[in-house]
Amino acid sequence: MTVGYGESLRSRRFPALVIWGEGDPYSPVENAEAQTDYFDAEVHTLPDCGHWPMIDEPKRVSQLVLPFLRGQMSREAQSLKQPAS
Repeated sequence: MTVGYGESLRSRRFPALVIWGEGDPYSPVENAEAQTDYFDAEVHTLPDCGHWPMIDEPKRVSQLVLPFLRGQMSREAQSLKQPAS
């Protein structure tokens, strides 16, 4: 039996930031929360956005993206400081 992409991702639990427009006409908002099935996802849905939240609400998106990226960089820096076991 072949393992699908979703199953291979699920076992790794990659960190992800999900920013989803609740008014997306192409992909329903239910898909946002479904990302937690495959990723260690921080999910944010934006009520007044469509398919392109970064265009509809650039300031709000940057307020979500920048702290997430800082946190990822901080975790990476901490893991580099850890002695190999």
